[in-house]
Amino acid sequence: MEFLRSEILNNQNLNIDLNLNVKNILNTDRLNDLFLKIGVVEGYINLSKSSVNWSDDVIIKLNESYLDINENDINLIGKLNFEFNEIKNFYSLFQVKKIIEKI
Repeated sequence: MEFLRSEILNNQNLNIDLNLNVKNILNTDRLNDLFLKIGVVEGYINLSKSSVNWSDDVIIKLNESYLDINENDINLIGKLNFEFNEIKNFYSLFQVKKIIEKI
């Protein structure tokens, strides 16, 4: 976090295109297959077209997403899309009101 706040990436001559593929995320048994597509242009950190799987039941995709960094916070701003492969398995992990579940 300190690296991101250091503004070292705010350089006109620095452009980065980086793809990270992580099969298993430590300390969680639900998240896997993390794909981060990171683009940096003059300090602007773009995470669009990144994704992560939730127990093979849900694919979470980041679209038009970027990091907003200020002195106090680092925020993810953008759109998330959820693609459900096994929605019943997802519902079994979370308590969802029946009225919402039917939508």
